[in-house]
Amino acid sequence: MVFRGNTSFGSNVLFSGDVLFSGDVLFSSDVECSADVVFSDDVVFSGDVNIGGYVAFIGNVIFSSDTVFSGDMVFSSDLVFRGITVFSGDVVFRGDMVFRGD
Repeated sequence: MVFRGNTSFGSNVLFSGDVLFSGDVLFSSDVECSADVVFSDDVVFSGDVNIGGYVAFIGNVIFSSDTVFSGDMVFSSDLVFRGITVFSGDVVFRGDMVFRGD
C-alpha cells in the first residue's frame, strides 16, 4: 500500500501488508501494523501503536500514547514519546529523542 499525499486516519487502523507513506501522516486512533512500514515525512500518533514489522521513520515522529515495537526500526529524525514505550527488536536512533512516560 502506498500513500503519496498527506494522510489522516480518524479511526482504528490495521495494516497487514507493506506500507509506504510519502507525506505527513496523522493517526488519531489506535494503529496496528504487522508488516514493513516506511514513513518518509512527519508522523503523529495520538492513539496506541503496535508495529510488528520493520519500520523506518525518516521524518519527525510524535507518539502521544502507549507504543509497542516488536520488529527492527530505524529512526533518522527527532522523536517524542509521551506514553509507555516497549522496544523488543533492534533499534537505531539518529535524531534527538524525548521520552515522557514509564
